[in-house]
Amino acid sequence: MRMALVFLSMLLISCVPDKGKLTYSLDGRLNEEITPITTAPTFEQIKNDILVPRCLECHKWVRDEARVRRKLVPGNAEESELFQVVESGEMPEDAPPLPTRELELIRSYINSIE
Repeated sequence: MRMALVFLSMLLISCVPDKGKLTYSLDGRLNEEITPITTAPTFEQIKNDILVPRCLECHKWVRDEARVRRKLVPGNAEESELFQVVESGEMPEDAPPLPTRELELIRSYINSIE
């Protein structure tokens, strides 16, 4: 019993963010600190910074805004198929989940389109 308490204490200590500079997701993954997004990113920014480097190998259609928009509900990231699969970690397949900052950029882009 004592050993279990020692282990639990060590586990809890190791999960404390470093002076508030790191955040943790609900599933325990370590995320970087997020600075607020003040202006919505453009499709070109999302394409060049996220879609092409992370998705193009398997999904050639990510270069085409019209085809990407088929996977979106304009103004509603939470209901958008593309956002749902990257937020859940389902995509990118066989790769680490997208960092929180990239998820927030995608969310901001989707929520800003009409």
